[in-house]
Amino acid sequence: MPDNKKQTAIIFGGAGGIGKILSEHLANTKGYGVSVVSRNEADIIADITNEDAVKNAFALHRERFKEVPSVVINAAAIQKPIGRSWEVDSLLFKKNIEVNLLGNFYIVKEAINNFKSENRNENKNGHIILFSGGGAVFARENFLGYSLSKTAVVRMVENVSEELREAGINNIFINAIAPGAVKTQMTEEVFKSSVESAGDKAIREATEIMKSGGTDPKLITNLFDFLLSADVDRKLLLSGRLIHVKEPYLEWVQGVNSNNNSNNNNNNNNKDIGKLRRVSIC
Repeated sequence: MPDNKKQTAIIFGGAGGIGKILSEHLANTKGYGVSVVSRNEADIIADITNEDAVKNAFALHRERFKEVPSVVINAAAIQKPIGRSWEVDSLLFKKNIEVNLLGNFYIVKEAINNFKSENRNENKNGHIILFSGGGAVFARENFLGYSLSKTAVVRMVENVSEELREAGINNIFINAIAPGAVKTQMTEEVFKSSVESAGDKAIREATEIMKSGGTDPKLITNLFDFLLSADVDRKLLLSGRLIHVKEPYLEWVQGVNSNNNSNNNNNNNNKDIGKLRRVSIC
């Protein structure tokens, strides 16, 4: 039987890749009660492109642990179609947007409604963590669907964070994480693609990741531990931002706190760090 005194997490896409790393870390290292959600073998079977299926996944988690999850993670995503924008299959492109953008929207919406539910302790924090990178901040040629959807995730995180603040909700935090080059099924997809479809640069990067293993999983779990354990002021400062696992985020937060009352220019610049912004030409 689940231990109802545990913190609990629901992880969409938690059966493989980065999702599996986090599922095992939260369950085995941090002692969380974890529900793994996937389209195939998992604690809960759900298709995140179906809003009712997402709602049902949260309901099954509540039934299992007798409480609303403290942490909601979405690691589910697809990469295809791969190829020049005018040559890719339009149905595959549509599917990419449905999974990577609409799926995140359904999860975020249901997570916040769960966090705000009447049976939840008002003093308890709620964390939503999504994944971006992979073309969100730079052009990623031949991966238009994936790049567009991951860019939209960054803006979604910022918008939702601002809406929570405007609503006076200071115990729900949302972030997008850039995990770096991780060896996953997506890496294998690129590795097996032709240079003509994926491009020489993508093939070379995938080949290197296949050899090296990519980002050390410890960097990913360290960032998650920091986000979940930070004090409320730091959580509010970080909420709404895209954070790369290799960035010196701890030092940055400490620096912001120390400069809060001494440098207005720094404070203004800090508002835009980790967010989508236009770089002026002058």
